Amino acid sequence: ATSFEGKRITAGGDLKLTVNDFMLFGELIVENSKPDSGDTFNNMGYQFTVGYKIIKSVQILGRIDILDPDEMIGEKNTLAIIGCNYWPTEATKIQFNYIVNTEQSQLKFNQVLLAAQLAF
Repeated sequence: ATSFEGKRITAGGDLKLTVNDFMLFGELIVENSKPDSGDTFNNMGYQFTVGYKIIKSVQILGRIDILDPDEMIGEKNTLAIIGCNYWPTEATKIQFNYIVNTEQSQLKFNQVLLAAQLAF
C-alpha cells in the first residue's frame, strides 16, 4: 500500500435513470491532490453504463470506464466492459463481466470476471 502526505480533495456523484427494463447510469469522481513534496495533481474518473433486462431475472449491460489522471502521473486508461447480471432468487445475484482490452487500456489482455452475492 502507498501512503500520501499532503492535502487531498475528492468529490464525486452519480446519476441513475431506470425506465421499465432500461437503465442508464453515470458516475464522475474528481480529485485534487497537493503532496507535501511537490506539485498539485488533478485526476478524474468516470463511467457510463447502459443496461436492459431481457427477462425479469437477467440483465445485459455495456459499460465504459475511463480514468484520466494528471499527465504527470500517468496515461488515460479506458476499459470497455460487457456484462450480465442474473438473479436466481431475490437474495442471490450472479454477475459475469468481460473486460475488453482497448487501445487506451493499461491491460495487456482481456479479462473475465465472475462474482456472486448472497443477501441475508
